Amino acid sequence: MRPLLKSGKIIFIKETKKVFLGDMVLYNFQGEKYLHRIVDIVKNDIIVCDDTGVTFPVRIKISNIIGIYPTIFNGYIGLLYNKIISTVFLFYRKIKYWFI
Repeated sequence: MRPLLKSGKIIFIKETKKVFLGDMVLYNFQGEKYLHRIVDIVKNDIIVCDDTGVTFPVRIKISNIIGIYPTIFNGYIGLLYNKIISTVFLFYRKIKYWFI
């Protein structure tokens, strides 16, 4: 979850099954645990992705959620943060490839 969380940072997860659009959630997917942001909610499934836009969005069941990472960047503020950061990283990658 760069740039908000750096590698090796210790975080605390609040156990909950009540999640909202823009929340950062810890979830199980194919035997692994991931921390990503909810970018869409569809019936009993949620779609999660990282903030930089490097990973593809993944659709998971709400039952796979372990908990949320409580921060001020949750909810609609988190969704706005996600859109801004992913746009900045996309722009950076385009500029980077112009000079390679």
